[in-house]
Amino acid sequence: MRCPKVRRRLSAYQDGELKPGEAVRVEAHLQDCPACRERYQELDRIWRSLGELGGIQPSPGFYSRLARRIEGQQRAGLLTRLRWAVHPLTAALPSPAVLILGILVGIYTGNLVATGGLKPLRSRSGSSMAGAVTLLSLRAFDAVPPGTLGEGYLRAVCELKDGHR
Repeated sequence: MRCPKVRRRLSAYQDGELKPGEAVRVEAHLQDCPACRERYQELDRIWRSLGELGGIQPSPGFYSRLARRIEGQQRAGLLTRLRWAVHPLTAALPSPAVLILGILVGIYTGNLVATGGLKPLRSRSGSSMAGAVTLLSLRAFDAVPPGTLGEGYLRAVCELKDGHR
């Protein structure tokens, strides 16, 4: 075996996780290669140092407090699951409501404008303003609204086309 392959398997070799044949090959390599043997010895020293560390002792009453918290979580589990199921619905309700309200207001306003129910704006003298009527007209939503540069261009192209026939 070559050094890179052995180095990748050192931890598994130390834990006894290698197949017998592979463990024999790693062992033979460690006897012949001082660099890999030194790396294995360093890994072994670290492993033993970790084993010498003492365990962490919990504070008195830790296990009883933990058991009470787990029991409380289990009781509250159903309410928590219901809250997570209902939360997306409550967060999503205002958006469609605002959208529907906007559509209804738009339809109502459009019907008023189309039927002439919305009186044009009047100046102080009482005469109607032509610009206000144009703004309130539904023709402003045509593909080429009247009085725009696009309408003039379209009219010029049509005249050229009709004139060359």
